[in-house]
Amino acid sequence: MYHCNLIIGNSSSGIIEAPSFKKPVLNIGRRQEGRVMAKNILQAPLDVAEIRNAIDRASQKAFNDELKDVVNPYEKNNVSKEITGILKTFSSKKLLEKNFVDLI
Repeated sequence: MYHCNLIIGNSSSGIIEAPSFKKPVLNIGRRQEGRVMAKNILQAPLDVAEIRNAIDRASQKAFNDELKDVVNPYEKNNVSKEITGILKTFSSKKLLEKNFVDLI
């Protein structure tokens, strides 16, 4: 994601992760409707002309300059510490143990 110029699709990664990379996102269709979205996300319906217009806008220097200040509404501080704390509560033996399952 860091190396791309534009993310196009209808995946939650464009909505949730891309703002942290300050990348423009073209979200196509209604699949992500209702999610909180940062200002780096452009919306387009399933229409070729609308999609082209959004790609043109996402490619403009002025739009990309605005993304330097984009705030990711899903980003939190100390997430890695929080994840580590949760993982420490699991038994490593149980996680590594693989049980036989007879498929026949």
